[in-house]
Amino acid sequence: MRCPTVNELPVPPAGRTGWPWTEETPQAPDTVPDGHPWPRFSIVTPSLNQGEFIEETIRSVLLQGYPNLEYIIIDGGSTDNSVEIIKKYEPWLAYWVSEPDRGQAHAINKGFGKSSGEMLGWLNADDCLLPASLTKVAEVAEVHLSAGAFVGGVYLRDSDGIFREAHPRGLNYDDLIDWSSNGFCQPSCFFRRWAWETCGPLDESLDLVFDFGLWLKISRRHPFMRVPEVLSTALWHAGAKTARTSHMVMDVGILQMRYGREDLALKTLRQFTDKWDALHPLPWGLYADRYSQAYRLVIGLKKIPMLGNLLKGLGRELRRRKRRAFSPDWRTRIEVGVRGMKGVSSGSPGYRSSS
Repeated sequence: MRCPTVNELPVPPAGRTGWPWTEETPQAPDTVPDGHPWPRFSIVTPSLNQGEFIEETIRSVLLQGYPNLEYIIIDGGSTDNSVEIIKKYEPWLAYWVSEPDRGQAHAINKGFGKSSGEMLGWLNADDCLLPASLTKVAEVAEVHLSAGAFVGGVYLRDSDGIFREAHPRGLNYDDLIDWSSNGFCQPSCFFRRWAWETCGPLDESLDLVFDFGLWLKISRRHPFMRVPEVLSTALWHAGAKTARTSHMVMDVGILQMRYGREDLALKTLRQFTDKWDALHPLPWGLYADRYSQAYRLVIGLKKIPMLGNLLKGLGRELRRRKRRAFSPDWRTRIEVGVRGMKGVSSGSPGYRSSS
């Protein structure tokens, strides 16, 4: 499908102006400069009760001016006005459904199962693409044919507007696994179908960092390529999953341990506790050592059922590694133990196939 123009779409809500309400991306030509068709982009939007944001997301995809778009929305059975909004844009959707699912990763996997594009990406229902983002990615992909994934910059925004611009620092496996020092934002990442077929699907056992898991798998097998422009905006709000910082830190640490990098897992947790120390300092006399408040934080987090289980699993794994450090088969035992923390039963080391 060729992207519609702003005049072909429903009239935006009163008072909404600018991108992507009253502005659009100029229509790209039917073919790339050498005459062959543009690669088809399949974009999936997973959503659950995001009626406050989803219309802006939808319009930011449809108004890309791109000649070969396949847009899919997988709604998890919303009870707000999401379905009403989705139906407004149904003529320009390749597929959509609203039904209960097993979470965000499952919804994205479902969407890609319905797709046919050569280039894939997902856009959460509170994020937006910027004008001409798909064309910019396609232009880089046409030059770097061996690259499996493409990453651009992102504007981080809240209710007051844009507060930071972020770009990835390094894009090889060693850079990416050190996520706390080198993360990039998922809305600005796109990948080829053959990279998805060799490295997907998303691990549905990971609640918050299933994207991090996919980037690690892709980076081990296929090159990432940088797109110099900012491609998307990511919205920070109280209901966003990324606002659950402590839970995300724990998930990143466990995933790093699955890949045998307990040093990075401890670094990730220590950076989090350092920030906590800075924001909530204790009187000098109460510090037994440098990380006394970190210890108090961990004790507090353990009282939260899900975080408590993650922390206990992390502690068990550290103790197990100390006990078995001199055993001939300790590496194999550790892999089995870490997989057991998340119920991983098969597939690549530390991963459970969700297909």
